[in-house]
Amino acid sequence: MGFIRDLIGVFSRDKPEERHDPLAYDTDDKPLFKEDIERYVLDEAERRRSERSQLELQWQLNSNFLYGNQHCDINLVSGTIEEYEPYEDGSSFEVFNQIEPLFKTRQANLNKVNYAMSVNPGTSETDDIAKAKVSTALLRYKQSETDFDTFIKTATAWADTVGTCGVLCWWDQGKGDKVGEVSVDEIDEEGNPRHRVEYIFSGDVEYGLLTPYEILPESIYKQYMRDQRSVIVEQVMSVEDIYDLYGIDVEGGAEDTYSLSPVEGAGGLGYVATTQKVTSHTLDNAAKVITYFERPSRRYPEGRLIIIIGEELRYYGKLPYERIPITIIRSDEVNGQFFGRSFIQSLIPLQRSYNGLINSIHDYTKRSTLGSWMVEEGAVDDLEEFATNISMPGGIVKYKNGHD
Repeated sequence: MGFIRDLIGVFSRDKPEERHDPLAYDTDDKPLFKEDIERYVLDEAERRRSERSQLELQWQLNSNFLYGNQHCDINLVSGTIEEYEPYEDGSSFEVFNQIEPLFKTRQANLNKVNYAMSVNPGTSETDDIAKAKVSTALLRYKQSETDFDTFIKTATAWADTVGTCGVLCWWDQGKGDKVGEVSVDEIDEEGNPRHRVEYIFSGDVEYGLLTPYEILPESIYKQYMRDQRSVIVEQVMSVEDIYDLYGIDVEGGAEDTYSLSPVEGAGGLGYVATTQKVTSHTLDNAAKVITYFERPSRRYPEGRLIIIIGEELRYYGKLPYERIPITIIRSDEVNGQFFGRSFIQSLIPLQRSYNGLINSIHDYTKRSTLGSWMVEEGAVDDLEEFATNISMPGGIVKYKNGHD
């Protein structure tokens, strides 16, 4: 990121440790201290995470049904996705997934759309029209160079699965052609002088995908990004990725994130099948990176950008853009809500009914062909052996004399 390279120098500076040494002042000359900023952002992240928790359960349920783990439901008491068992032993418990082929068909149709970006001129002036044409050509070149088609396929898949995804855009000064170099004289940690060379690049536009699990808006009841005063991006990153991006070493630990994992449960007629389940798992040697974007306001005319890594404030400064650089993609908009709605949510009741109906047909067919047996008390020594052999072709059933 463009501002990220500027941050590397900031990270290496001495940071205020004492309460009487503020980081900055707002427009009312109110001092802003490091620990207050950390606590404010962390508390806001926790509040927003709690506000979004019910939606996360629906997202997990959508993903489970898409990947075939359909014997589950939301437990509002425990706040988890709960697996449920067949209502009686021996009953069919198969999954006949009709959501996945519908999802793939929908994705195939969406992937046929040509998402060609263009720039419209601001006025009818010849100069504006020429600039718009040049900008459009640059965008089209950027699309082809960065495999934009694959990116948009991933984005639409996320949006169709859970209803929402985001795109974060930034200016990266470390990309593009090398245009020069500059010598830097500095003092290392041991107080010794050292000399290094930094290369200067022309810079380029970059973008990345944000899942809805990483986006914490100010309020889930403000529908559009322009209505949000601030947005928090919460990501779990390995310590190596943090070093590559920010140029700092952090101590890694165990952090929870979401992933697909195999689970037993879908099956019947004596079979056990394995499906994919969306679960929380622990990523080792990682740290949580919280980026707080706040748009310009009367109190903060230049906006704010705050970066916290591992609950420690690493950067505090102005927002380097005119607005929060996040674009939201929704599968289906919900009036008055920031997060969209997936079409899978409407199919879940139908899928449950379909599974129940087909399994009932299987159970009825099985019981009709096998029938039921009446055994006089004391006629059979081993009822378990009798139940096993009675329906087996050529099975031998032992009974006592004097009993039919």
